[in-house]
Amino acid sequence: MLKFFLRLYLLLTLGFAASLLLIDKAANAYFAPYVEQFNREAVRGQLYSLQQEFEQRAPSQREAFRRELQPHYGLSLSLVDADTFPASADERAELRAGRFVPRDEFAEYLVPLAGEGKPQWLRVVLPQEPALSDVLLFGVYLALAVMVGMVLFIWVKPMWHDLQALKLAAQQVGEGRLGARARVSKRSSIRDLARHFNQMSERIGRLISSQRDLTNALSHEIRTPLARLSFELDILRREEDPVARLALIEEMVGDVRELDDMATELLAYARLEHRGTALTVAPVELRAWLESLVEQVALEASARGVECVVLSCPDGQAEFDARVMSRATINLLRNAIRYAGRRVELRIAACADGYVLHVDDDGPGIPAEARDRVFEPFTRLDESRDRTTGGFGLGLAIVQRAAQWHGGQVVVTASALGGASFALSWPACPGALHD
Repeated sequence: MLKFFLRLYLLLTLGFAASLLLIDKAANAYFAPYVEQFNREAVRGQLYSLQQEFEQRAPSQREAFRRELQPHYGLSLSLVDADTFPASADERAELRAGRFVPRDEFAEYLVPLAGEGKPQWLRVVLPQEPALSDVLLFGVYLALAVMVGMVLFIWVKPMWHDLQALKLAAQQVGEGRLGARARVSKRSSIRDLARHFNQMSERIGRLISSQRDLTNALSHEIRTPLARLSFELDILRREEDPVARLALIEEMVGDVRELDDMATELLAYARLEHRGTALTVAPVELRAWLESLVEQVALEASARGVECVVLSCPDGQAEFDARVMSRATINLLRNAIRYAGRRVELRIAACADGYVLHVDDDGPGIPAEARDRVFEPFTRLDESRDRTTGGFGLGLAIVQRAAQWHGGQVVVTASALGGASFALSWPACPGALHD
């Protein structure tokens, strides 16, 4: 802390001294003409009166008059020989022209006196301004420096303590203790920095936890089709019946297709998890877009005996990333078709700040205590929503990330049809990337 304080104190002191020097020079350069004019005007009347008084007397009488006059003046008056007095050529030219000349930063004036004989000048010296002695001036500057140092120390000490807390938290996070947080005072000057660090640590912790859970879940999910493939290959080597071999091959093709679908879902989820790519937001015709998505799942719905109905949709355009939002809506539709009894209803409603897409089914529904978990990757709840009905538990996770990317959200509630009701909302003007 001492090194930090001394560096800051030295920098502040040098900066303050340099600023004073520069300001003084700049002020003198700017105000010099005004100062000269002011000083000339301030003494012009007195000098003129003195000049007239002395010129009315013969040169031999002027010294006696000066001695008589001096006690009544705060100014120092003296008569000097114009030929021998040390003056510059410019000053002599001014005096020969009959004008008085200021000297020594307006502390002294020379006034020309006309008359016979040797030319004379009246030298007028103003009283000296009271000046601080060098020792006293040094003491004043030293006291000022000490006071600045004390104020700076009072400011630096708590900030140093907070910086050490931030440093310790950073070291702990670097060592893998992701729960470490920088705790600083609410009045700390680095409060915003600590808050952003804590938010970053929290995001890193969530990301690592999510990646760990995703890896564990993926290893579990991929093990089942691979085990079936291995078992089917082993049987295929020993099977001689062509019909049985063909059936095994069909089973193996199904397992490969399952792995391919899983890879597709994982890639889609990974793209939405990655925050470096911005959305391609563009106007989309809502009704045509929604009807095209229903057509894409029409065969799947027909095969399961489910009717998909669009109840309502506003005319006109809405702004969103059509590719990302289409993927999310398809996932909601397939999820509803997979668990519906006979009917799936869709509708889009315009609200004050955007739009809401509702997807309802008449299936078994989702328990209230499990509605938050359905959006976690590889999450399947009960036997009514397990692997036998298809899917890998990534569809709703993709929906949630798509909503968040658009600055919206997705929630699930109970449907009036008896099943689940998913509501995907997004603002009218979604941002390029929602954090």
